[in-house]
Amino acid sequence: MRGVTLDPAQRLPIYFRVARYGVLTLTFIDSAGAPYDVSDKDFRLLIFYKENSEKILYEPAEITVSPITNTISFEFTTLGTLDIKQGQYYWQLIVDSEKTWLNGPAFGYKGEADYDRVEELDPITINIGSVVITVTVEAGGGTGGNIDGLPFAYQGDWEGSTNLAPTVSASGAMIKAGHIWNVNSNTTTLLGPDGGIIPKGNMLLALVDSPGANTADDTKWKIIAGVN
Repeated sequence: MRGVTLDPAQRLPIYFRVARYGVLTLTFIDSAGAPYDVSDKDFRLLIFYKENSEKILYEPAEITVSPITNTISFEFTTLGTLDIKQGQYYWQLIVDSEKTWLNGPAFGYKGEADYDRVEELDPITINIGSVVITVTVEAGGGTGGNIDGLPFAYQGDWEGSTNLAPTVSASGAMIKAGHIWNVNSNTTTLLGPDGGIIPKGNMLLALVDSPGANTADDTKWKIIAGVN
């Protein structure tokens, strides 16, 4: 049976951890192997509650990686995904508000990641009329983001039940402003800036270099409300 499609969209499942930072990077190459300039295009990556739904769950921020005009990146930020529940959703990469280039299921998770479902990605070919382009995909946890204008770097889990503030970064170096930890268990005696214990599921953010042991000092530490 023969047929023709007017829709260039190709399927690409994506996986992201709720309340964590991550980056999806797409690189575009034309059929001759040369970089395909996408700097004049308007990209929107939209995650919907489900397929055929118009209700948008999340829209990551787009960054054009300059001067590499054939590469775009999308940030999944810690704060942006805080309220997303674990589950399966649907996403689209929409170009110039008129064509969908990529789409598929979007899996948000909090618990154990099922990486067996993630295969090595071959380049994806998209036919956009007079041009056939190849898309290569790179995804990573990344180390950055932004809270109240302060770039941050994720440092992993912190066991609040120890009642000891972090003293070094994940690499064992000095704590820097912007280092942030996931609170993996409640504190019992160590207090936050609001005078209460620091609950599991929140994020602990260093506001200054070498903030010290007193997490109640709101000039040095900040608690970011998270998901319990």
